[in-house]
Amino acid sequence: MPLHNALLDVTADFSEIFEKQRRDFGGAHRIGNEIRTLSKQGVAMLEFGDMTAAENCEKKIKELWKQLYDLSLPEDIRWQFDSENGQEMVEFIIVKQLFPYLDPSADLVRIDSLPSYENLQVTRQTWMAGLGDVVGELSKLQLRRLCDPNLDRKQRLALRRRFVEIAETIRGALGQFETAYPIVVNNSRRRGFFNTFRGVLVRMDNLIERHLDAIATMLDQSAR
Repeated sequence: MPLHNALLDVTADFSEIFEKQRRDFGGAHRIGNEIRTLSKQGVAMLEFGDMTAAENCEKKIKELWKQLYDLSLPEDIRWQFDSENGQEMVEFIIVKQLFPYLDPSADLVRIDSLPSYENLQVTRQTWMAGLGDVVGELSKLQLRRLCDPNLDRKQRLALRRRFVEIAETIRGALGQFETAYPIVVNNSRRRGFFNTFRGVLVRMDNLIERHLDAIATMLDQSAR
């Protein structure tokens, strides 16, 4: 029957391609889990001051990202793996680069470049989403530093100011896209306002405000 032959002509390679995508789908989940685990381990190494271990985590994450990038996945679900895992990678790499500058004695001017989206092989949206998460992770690391009983009041105030300086710089860079491209730059299809690009910016605003409030309280106390 001509229709049967016509269908066979179109679908001849479907089974082979779908079978590979089925296998790679499972591999994508495994890789994603490993990337997230390594990211958490890397942040812990930063906290412990083990930069060599953090570097090794970054190296492994990049290797896994290359493996994920090379998988054959259905296009209608590939975005989820690429955006979520790419975002995790971008976040960790930039956190690792910026973390040393939470030290108030470090020269912030020396931060003159960041890994580009092209260098990391992610989309512009994924890169921006990863950068948006950096502030939250740096805030956690900074708060752990503030728990150090050996820090005096001057050091604690300087540490908070340095965090705000970094956070406001990132917020300002991302904020220029807030009203012009709110839908285009949204990197998540998950429900909820805080999964949108604007939601990420609001989270940053809340963190910055919290640290500014703490700074103001410390200055008020010293003025009495």
